[in-house]
Amino acid sequence: MDWYTAALRARDPQRTQILAATVDLWCTYLAAQADLPYLTRMLNQEERVEQPAGQILDSLGLTLDLDPGDLATSAVALVKVVKDDGSVTLIYAHSEGISWIEAIGLITAGSDIVRHGYAHADEDDA
Repeated sequence: MDWYTAALRARDPQRTQILAATVDLWCTYLAAQADLPYLTRMLNQEERVEQPAGQILDSLGLTLDLDPGDLATSAVALVKVVKDDGSVTLIYAHSEGISWIEAIGLITAGSDIVRHGYAHADEDDA
C-alpha cells in the first residue's frame, strides 16, 4: 500500500494535507467544464466561500474544444487565487458525483496532456 492510500485510510491529517498540497502543486491547471456547480476554498476552511464556477471560468476565458454530440460527464478544476492581502492559494473543485479516484485520474491525465500534449489513437488500434 502506498503512503497516500495509507494516509487516507488512517485519516492522518498531516499526510492527507501533504497529499493534497502535492496534488495541487503537481498539476498546473486543469478545468474541463464551465458549469461546475461550485468552487470550494479548500485552504482556510474557516473562510470558505462557495460560488458558482461557470461565470468565474468564463471570465478567465476557459473554453472547451468539443465535437458535436460530445458530452462532458465529469470535471475537476484547479484555480489560482490571489487574495486581498496578496497571498496566493489554490482552489480545488470537482463536479457532483465524481469519486476521489476518478478525480485523481482526471488530474493525472490532465497533467500528462499539459506536459506532453494529446495522444491521438489510431482507429485501427481500437
